[in-house]
Amino acid sequence: MGPATSLPPPDAVALRVLRYRIDARDVIVEVGEGFEEFAAQNGAPGLAGRVMGTPLWAHLHGEGVTHLYRDLVARCRATRGTAEFPFRCDSPTHRRFLRMRMTGLPDGSVAFESATLREEARTRVAMPSMASAEEEAMLVVCAWCRNVEMGAGEWVELEEAVRRRQLFSRPVPPRISHGICPPCYRAVRAGAGL
Repeated sequence: MGPATSLPPPDAVALRVLRYRIDARDVIVEVGEGFEEFAAQNGAPGLAGRVMGTPLWAHLHGEGVTHLYRDLVARCRATRGTAEFPFRCDSPTHRRFLRMRMTGLPDGSVAFESATLREEARTRVAMPSMASAEEEAMLVVCAWCRNVEMGAGEWVELEEAVRRRQLFSRPVPPRISHGICPPCYRAVRAGAGL
């Protein structure tokens, strides 16, 4: 392993590993070499240049998600330990199942390693835009499993939510907010020792 501030080596069994690191002030100061390629393949070319030098918190959405990440980052920093948890990062044509590993480093920085464990092809799904602002209803998506909150404690897959709420038959799609469903919240906290 290189100097103390370098990112941990990727997990050999992962299909793809994306790495980045925040400094002691929570600013993104390093991205791994596969980051830009992955971003370009998913319609965000140049993303590495846009995230470098920005706070991690500018890229998280939803109060619950941000709060949980803050707790995890603080724990990893304080213990110089590692927290791991599963999550999803879907595209319009694939479901992606990943594992996040956060590692506290001696200089106060935190390394993030997101390993793709598997992908499943799916029928193309139009994704609602984060920028839609005219609709009063908010679509809450779990940032871990990508399920959508339907109300009364029910969370369903995006395709089911699109069908049941007829999301794309409206003139303006709903705004999206990220949250965390109760099962994911419990799993992440338990897995991270919180």
